[in-house]
Amino acid sequence: MLLADDREILVIIKNFTPRGFMAIASEPIGVPSEIGISIPDYGIVRADVRWIDGAEFGGSFIEELPAAAMLNL
Repeated sequence: MLLADDREILVIIKNFTPRGFMAIASEPIGVPSEIGISIPDYGIVRADVRWIDGAEFGGSFIEELPAAAMLNL
């Protein structure tokens, strides 16, 4: 995951939909934050972090993910 300050941190995505996701972060992140998530064979998608509970957090994608991107997660 790419943070707004260009730092990269490891995240594990627990679940996702075309509009959002829930994940676990390896480092603390803030709310609100705009982030980028790298999707293999698709590229980086932008999202807004909406909530945090310890290391878990949830976000919504700036643009709805197309089916091609979801197949690579």
